[in-house]
Amino acid sequence: MSKVKAMTIFPDDLYISGLKRLFGGEAFAEVAPTFDAAAGWLRALTDAKGADGLSLEAGREAFDMLLRDYGQEIGLQDPAIRMLPMRRRARKGFEALAAWFESTWGWKSTVSIEATSLNYQLNSTGKEEKVELQSQFCYFVEGLLQGLLFWASGGRYFEAHSLVSHKDSQLVCEFAFSKTPID
Repeated sequence: MSKVKAMTIFPDDLYISGLKRLFGGEAFAEVAPTFDAAAGWLRALTDAKGADGLSLEAGREAFDMLLRDYGQEIGLQDPAIRMLPMRRRARKGFEALAAWFESTWGWKSTVSIEATSLNYQLNSTGKEEKVELQSQFCYFVEGLLQGLLFWASGGRYFEAHSLVSHKDSQLVCEFAFSKTPID
């Protein structure tokens, strides 16, 4: 695997790129290039649940870009991950993404496996999101993870449960993805 460090993308850029793929770039001509501005724009466009759903979809769209532009750096293009059976590829992909998030952005994440689910917990982003936008941020991360599962499974969707909470005044996003795809 090549150790050439690609230009690092920032989380705000990734979020906005996902939204641009959904809405087209013209929609964002007047929106400042920050997560808070784009998330606020979504809230003005729709209600809180609609903004959460659009943030989730932006995450799915952004994963495609992340895989294309940073897949080698993250380790997802490594044959040691790509050639694994679906469930192991998904777990190793979550672990690789968690390691990349921490080394690139300082996000602390844990991956665990239960009898029926693959769990991902984002413990700290070090980012001070506005309280009313925090659920949108977590849904965006869930969309990234759903994009990874879609890629790892060859195009299948998995039931997901998410929880947004706080621990020691830090944002915590918890996700549990079923090990069995929705058919």
